[in-house]
Amino acid sequence: MNKKIFFLIYLYIFSFLIFKCGDTTNFKSKIHEFPDVLSLQGVPGKPNELSVSCFSDLGAWHGYALPDSVQSSLYGGFSGPFLIAKNKWLSRCLAKLSLYDVENRRAIDLSDCENSKFTFYPGMLTQTIKADSISVTLYLYFISSRSSLISARISNNSSKPAQLRIGWQGDVFLEEAFLTQAARGILVNFKNGEARFKLTLPRGNSFKTKIYEDGKSYLINSTETIRLSSSQLYKTYLVQSFCFNKTEQKAEKQIIKNTLRNPEKCFEENNRRWNSYLNKILLSGKNRTEEKGYQNIAVKCLETLIINWRSPAGDLTHSGLYPSYQRFHGFWAWDSWKHAAALCLFEPELAKDQVRAMFARQDSAGMVPDVIRLNKRYNNLRNTKPPIAAWAVWSVYKITNSVKFIQEMYPKLISYHRWWYAYRDHNKNGLCEYGSTDGTLVAAAWESGMDNAVRFDNASMLQNGKHSWSMNQESVDLNSYLYAEKKYLALMADVLGKENDVITFNQEADALKLQIQNHMFDQKSGCFYDIKLNGKDFCNVQGPEGWIPLWVCAATKEQAEKVKNVMLDSSKFAAYIPFPTAAKSHPEFTPTYDGYWRGPVWLDQAYFAIKGLECYGFKDDAKKFTIQLFNRLEGLKQRGRPVYENYNPLNGEGLNAAHFSWSAAHLLLLYKNLGENY
Repeated sequence: MNKKIFFLIYLYIFSFLIFKCGDTTNFKSKIHEFPDVLSLQGVPGKPNELSVSCFSDLGAWHGYALPDSVQSSLYGGFSGPFLIAKNKWLSRCLAKLSLYDVENRRAIDLSDCENSKFTFYPGMLTQTIKADSISVTLYLYFISSRSSLISARISNNSSKPAQLRIGWQGDVFLEEAFLTQAARGILVNFKNGEARFKLTLPRGNSFKTKIYEDGKSYLINSTETIRLSSSQLYKTYLVQSFCFNKTEQKAEKQIIKNTLRNPEKCFEENNRRWNSYLNKILLSGKNRTEEKGYQNIAVKCLETLIINWRSPAGDLTHSGLYPSYQRFHGFWAWDSWKHAAALCLFEPELAKDQVRAMFARQDSAGMVPDVIRLNKRYNNLRNTKPPIAAWAVWSVYKITNSVKFIQEMYPKLISYHRWWYAYRDHNKNGLCEYGSTDGTLVAAAWESGMDNAVRFDNASMLQNGKHSWSMNQESVDLNSYLYAEKKYLALMADVLGKENDVITFNQEADALKLQIQNHMFDQKSGCFYDIKLNGKDFCNVQGPEGWIPLWVCAATKEQAEKVKNVMLDSSKFAAYIPFPTAAKSHPEFTPTYDGYWRGPVWLDQAYFAIKGLECYGFKDDAKKFTIQLFNRLEGLKQRGRPVYENYNPLNGEGLNAAHFSWSAAHLLLLYKNLGENY
């Protein structure tokens, strides 16, 4: 080959690779397609203001928002950080970029800029600001479970050279926080405890730092002048870290050091990871799931789950998800199982850890706590939660084919499963009840997960033994979950080659299914109910517990047909938003905020309903209800609005906690299900 032609081909290939791999300012294909699916703009006015939503990633315990047009004085910085462990904002803006025009001897006012743009893309917050002849682009993304990185890119758009000095400034308004100077940055100390927040600048920068007398504000100025020719780009970086103790601070130093040596590599890795998430969850060419609105739902759910991700700290020995970073602090048991079933679609190792986190606090008898928190003194050991852990573990296995994970969890699951029969079967008839360790009805209702459900209004408590109490009614959902657990344990035993266990669990499952069919179904009303311990009287309240036997495939075909008719009754459960938690016809039906489990739609129960219909071949109905959820839940398809804890079945209004993890988990499962099965 002619040497000149060879050289030109080589040069073309090399240039192409440089453009594709080195130009990290260009987002990869899918990330830029989903701007502001969640609205994260706003500035907190006080530390405990929770109306401003924030972005977090990689299990970090701090997060940020984008400034809005009302707070233009903060342009060049990001709102926050929000300290998730404290549930408070540390600052309105802890780190704001400042620019000084050396030639004209004036500060460049970033707040007085036209065409400024602030966007939350999957995986990062961005700002683009044009001030006179200078353009500034800021990116904020996370580099670890303790640190985030601000990347500032400053370009000279003028035909003339520019001389600039760069700095950072900020303050804290959290009362317990105060600032001190640190090597290459600023340290935020707290009056109580070892926790620290730190700002770290790259090595080689020459700067001077001033901490003001009140200890609440600082100013960092570069002592070097940066000279930019026309169209030249200059990059600078700032790492922000929140660590709980000195051990974490020491470990994070190396991560920060490696990041600042090659920050663009971190940018590429962040984009690659988030594109991987998007590629795993998004469906295309699958009937209506390719619609942008449906894809927005999937991305919104993905972002909600990742923002609620918390890494190990305190009594939380493994990573997992908060139900909502704004209102629910800790890991809840059945929330965890639901989270894991969705997380395994795109981050299976996190799904495994979510399960491990709860079982790390399993007691010697086999009970898994209701809630575990950073501070173990606030763990709730008064009750557990419905047993759907085996479903979660099997969901992870189906994605990962990890026999090792099955081996790890199998004995723990068996211990948990057997615990129910030892501590929650008052009359030892093989049908269990919800209960508590302290004898209180409120904790027993918590154990069901349906805290104030109408079916528990007339329940009372019976003592089984020491630290063991049951309600005086056997719950159909609980026993349906236990039936499903037996089937999943049989499947796991088969994977592990435990033939005797396969036989045992299948036999137990068959016996329990007959009890559910024969004792917990009312032929007259065509519905499943909780039953009193006398084995005769139904708790005649129709709620989502009545379709759980369909979800686990424990009903007969004839029973499922009758339950389906109840579910499709517009005076009961076929509401504008389908599947409220109490029948519309019930006098206690309360669809608003205060109703909680007495009317609002919870998306886990809606998911169980839809999958139950599918299980018995009612696929058209299942698809219809899925589409109704997607199209009618307030703001779900549109950009900006969050996913809520529950919804008003009469008008689709979002209720209670925003950015709710299990709602996001089940919506994502429904999205995938819609694309794969219809």
